[in-house]
Amino acid sequence: MNQRFFHRDLSWVEFNARVLAEGLREDVPLLERVKFLAITGSNFDEFFQVRVATLRKQRRRGDRSTCPSGIRPSEAIDRIHRRVRELLRSAYEGFEQRILPELEAEGILRIPRSEFDEEVKGFFLREVFPLLTPVRLEDAFPFLHPERFWILGCGDEGRKVLVEIPPMLPPVVFFPGPGGRVRWTFLEEMIEAFLPDLVPGVRDVMVFRVLRDADLSVDEERDEDFLRAMEEVLEDRASSRAVALFVREGADRLAEAVREELELEEDAVFRTGVPLALSSLFALYEGIDRADLKDPPWPPVMPAGYEEERSILEVLDDRDLLLHHPYESFYPVIRLLEEAAEDPEVLVVKIVLYRTAKDSRIVAALERAARRGKQVVVLLELKARFDEARNIEWAKRLERAGAIVLYGISHLKVHAKALMVIRKDGKGIRRYVHVSTGNYNERTAQLYSDIGFMTSREDLAAEIAHFFNMVTGYTNITSLQKLAVAPHTLKPRLISLIEREIHRVRDGESGRIMAKMNALADPDVIEALYRASQEGVEVLLNVRGVCMLVPGVPGLSERIRVVSIVDRFLEHSRIYYFENGGEPDLFIASADWMPRNLERRVELMIPVESPGLKRKVIRILTTYFADTTHSYLLTPHGSYTRVTGPEPVRAQEVLYRLSQREDVSFSSYEEEGRFRVRKKR
Repeated sequence: MNQRFFHRDLSWVEFNARVLAEGLREDVPLLERVKFLAITGSNFDEFFQVRVATLRKQRRRGDRSTCPSGIRPSEAIDRIHRRVRELLRSAYEGFEQRILPELEAEGILRIPRSEFDEEVKGFFLREVFPLLTPVRLEDAFPFLHPERFWILGCGDEGRKVLVEIPPMLPPVVFFPGPGGRVRWTFLEEMIEAFLPDLVPGVRDVMVFRVLRDADLSVDEERDEDFLRAMEEVLEDRASSRAVALFVREGADRLAEAVREELELEEDAVFRTGVPLALSSLFALYEGIDRADLKDPPWPPVMPAGYEEERSILEVLDDRDLLLHHPYESFYPVIRLLEEAAEDPEVLVVKIVLYRTAKDSRIVAALERAARRGKQVVVLLELKARFDEARNIEWAKRLERAGAIVLYGISHLKVHAKALMVIRKDGKGIRRYVHVSTGNYNERTAQLYSDIGFMTSREDLAAEIAHFFNMVTGYTNITSLQKLAVAPHTLKPRLISLIEREIHRVRDGESGRIMAKMNALADPDVIEALYRASQEGVEVLLNVRGVCMLVPGVPGLSERIRVVSIVDRFLEHSRIYYFENGGEPDLFIASADWMPRNLERRVELMIPVESPGLKRKVIRILTTYFADTTHSYLLTPHGSYTRVTGPEPVRAQEVLYRLSQREDVSFSSYEEEGRFRVRKKR
């Protein structure tokens, strides 16, 4: 095993452990804790469908390690399964022993199966039973769809009946309670309880669900019908190999029958409590209208420099805008596209779409622009995992509206976030640009922390135009002075910036790197950071999820500090700071420091150069390193410990207050490795 790198997937499991920890904190609002448990379960589902599925395929193909850690797939799977079982046990114990009693104290009463009354049974008979279709099993099971829940019943002489839980029904059912209280139960328990009474011969029942391999590839050579190729991928995903079976605790005999049918190894069976899927708790969170048990609202504001009474195009003629979501509104981006659709002097709109909202105003504006005769060019990445079906539908709609829709680049995902509006008036051609660390998705812009930049500066607009020509025309990247583009120049640029800090230290100056990202897994970048640490460069990293770098090792990485923030908003922005001898270079990017982002995706990194905007972004970046309430410190052993300090500092709350123009100041960075935040008196 290589001690220079943590295993990528084991590191991710520890990230989800931090998500779970938020769900078990007493100082988090009660229903938000329920939501964190649901997120924990949803995260694990996707992890098994993609990463564990990949490890299982590697194990079948010879069990050779492809991870710089040197850990073989079989060992990684064993360690993942052990840790996941520990975390699921903690999640269910926390839900049953801590959260449920607190919900009951708030008048939110779970109806246990032993107390199902005539009201519950009546609901079942009216609303649920007519939708159930018991299927008698003879020799084999029908296909078990991965997104469904199933009940297996067993009766006399071993006869088995399979029932699909209707997917159109919510997993949590609510009933009015006395005195304004709410009663509720899980749909799966209701069906378990009443099914034996209504299906003759059935005695034992077991709820179960199956996760299948979602890490499937598309035939990249089918340019002539790539849309259909992606539709076939979705069809294949639904019928792919099973990777995990989740059953209720104590259902060993029936679970074994399903496991054998799925041809799963014994270690792929997970026994849980109620609900079978923690993600079912989303329905409980959404179904309870109790603002006092949820996070207080933090409504977004408009960014500094934005003027509601003026056209957004006029504003951008005068100044750049930097938007820090979700604290600052995503509306200026929507307004840019909606104005472009209506403005007769706008000729062209170009955009890269990766993940969009369900009822997207972005897509609606693009459709209107196309129908009004403007040239609308949309590079729509069909390979955005788990959003493929939605993107296929958007592609068809945009094409019907008259847009030019391109489906990405063969063998590369286009993950960059860029938009360009081209307008011609009496003064000539003017280009307006938006680039971002996050997607063109007005829903996630309210939930994820991201940074967007809007400008009409011709030097940047010209380079963004070159970028669009590259991704739409499949041309080689031209020489760009401002932008760095993966997979061509971004990784070499990052390493050269790290090396520059090393040379600064060698010349007797100070060196510092600060970076915020979702994941750090690129071995070349990690080795460059190790060299920087060994030469005396101070490295501060805020890595939300996977981190393969081992910090704090004498002689290797003792000057590297890694923290992770988990709070109400998902940390998604990528910010990179290089001190450069007191004249810092600052960048925002769509790319994490991972091989897939730097070598196998099209990504953008853009400098923040305006002094005022640079100060704003640096303040955002340093605020995270000041956190003493929701920050976790990565140890050299791969575990995380909660960061504490002399006073409680919650980075996301500070950032919200800063967005509200409140007066908050920071002291300088201190030798012990922490920022301190002080409120101005």
